Amino acid sequence: MIQREEPQTPDTRWRRTLYIMWLAEFVATSGISLVMPFLPLYVLDLGVDDPADAQRWAGFLIAANFISSALMAPVWGWLGDRYGRKKMVLRAIFGLSVAIGLMGFVRTPQQLLALRLLQGAVGGFVSASVALVASATPKKHLGYALGMLQTASTSGHVIGPLFGGLLADRFGYAQVFLITGATCVVAGIIVTLFVHEKFTPVAPEKRVGMRETFSMLLTLPALRATFGIMFITQIGLMTIQPILALFVQSLEQGSGGMLRTKVGLIFAMPGLASIVAAPLWGRRGDRVGHRHTLAIALLGAGILYLPHYLVRTAAQMMVIRFSVGLCTAGILPAAHSVVASAADPNRTAGALSLLSTARWLGSIAGPLMGGYLSAHFGIRPMFMITGALLLTSGLSAWHAAHRTAAKANEP
Repeated sequence: MIQREEPQTPDTRWRRTLYIMWLAEFVATSGISLVMPFLPLYVLDLGVDDPADAQRWAGFLIAANFISSALMAPVWGWLGDRYGRKKMVLRAIFGLSVAIGLMGFVRTPQQLLALRLLQGAVGGFVSASVALVASATPKKHLGYALGMLQTASTSGHVIGPLFGGLLADRFGYAQVFLITGATCVVAGIIVTLFVHEKFTPVAPEKRVGMRETFSMLLTLPALRATFGIMFITQIGLMTIQPILALFVQSLEQGSGGMLRTKVGLIFAMPGLASIVAAPLWGRRGDRVGHRHTLAIALLGAGILYLPHYLVRTAAQMMVIRFSVGLCTAGILPAAHSVVASAADPNRTAGALSLLSTARWLGSIAGPLMGGYLSAHFGIRPMFMITGALLLTSGLSAWHAAHRTAAKANEP
């Protein structure tokens, strides 16, 4: 007997989109994180010998990606609302495959810097994926869906550094960049073949331009508050990004080889924690509110960053990075849910792209600040700065959540 395929209902359609995008995002982020955590160490292979210079170069390289991302994210978000989110996902992932693959052929830090700028300009895969899933998901399931999607990214950030460290120790960095480019192509093929977006273009008279997209920062209070919170948060999180691998190197001096593998394990810890925690944070947000959930996640992460100052071994670093990951897992899904719930459905991608811009701007300031300050004052104080910034964001989010609740209860 021939079985007929049952038609998809709206309820099954959004789940299918979520699960396929989960797979694609997992493949893509696994590839990207094969080598990105090791950029500061890669600088040493490109002829930068002085440790202070390496820290500054690491800050430039990590910030470069976000400079071009901050400029282009609103443009891609506007185009996504106008022409479809799937097209923006494909544009991002195939662009990343080219930019990252070419990094395997660089010979100087300047060449690597130029490709990092290109990577940021053509990228935005995760933001485009969030917009695609958010536009297909009923609002009552939004926290769960975005929490699940977060586990794809964080699972990739577990697998990527683990295998990236092993591959870099075995073959060197150049080959790992080429593998990364190939995995991005695989992710793009998955989306091309299996994601079917039901996109209805906005009627010409209802279309909004770039000016109207940016005006949402003034007209949408939830976006305005979350924009500021995520800007400060990202500065804090990215302050230590250029120096974390170099910090592990300082902990492991005289302890033997396999440095890159140990760095990979430490970078994987927050992602491993997030696999467990992100769906729980998402369901909590659906149940008690995303604003309150964002505040709790930020406060917990801020508190747990402070003990980094006392770490003396790589094993201790693995434990504390896992603990931090349990809290940071809730930050991004909650922030996305706050904005996506408040935005007009026809302008979801634009609103989320503005939130991404806040993160990119923070990701520019954070690495530059971390690279510069650590070169002058050492690495350990940077962890205290990160903790203080996250606590500041958490208190701001707590205040915003209670202010919103008070307005909702007004007669």
